[in-house]
Amino acid sequence: MNGHYHREPIEPRPLSLQERRWIQEILDHNPRWADVDLSDAFVIARCGCGRCKTVYLDSPTPQNPSLAGTKGFLGRIEISTADSFLITVTLDQLDGKLSELYVDPLDLCEPGNRMLPDKWQETGHIVTAM
Repeated sequence: MNGHYHREPIEPRPLSLQERRWIQEILDHNPRWADVDLSDAFVIARCGCGRCKTVYLDSPTPQNPSLAGTKGFLGRIEISTADSFLITVTLDQLDGKLSELYVDPLDLCEPGNRMLPDKWQETGHIVTAM
C-alpha cells in the first residue's frame, strides 16, 4: 500500500480500542481468520504522511500459521460519515501475521483537503471479506 513509503517506526504499543474493533470486525467476516486470537498483536510503526491513520502491526507468532509463505488483504471496511468523509480501512497479512491496518480518509467536500477529525458520526458502514 502507499503507506509503505512513509513508514515511521514507533515505540511498540498495544492496539487502540478503535484499531482492535476494526481488526476484529474484518476478521469476523473472513472465514479463514474468524477464530484467530489477536491479543498478542501490537503496533510497531505508523504512516508518516500526516493524512492517514495507517499503522503497521507485529506479533510474536503468526495468528494464522496455516498461511505462512503468503501475503494479502483480509478484508475492508468502508465508512461514510455525516461530515462527508469516506474512510477505507483495509487489513493485510504477511506469513500468517497481521501486518498492516491501512486507514485512508477521503474528504468528499470541495476542495477536499480537510483532515479527518478524531471523532465522527457514521452514516454508512460496509464490511467486505477479501
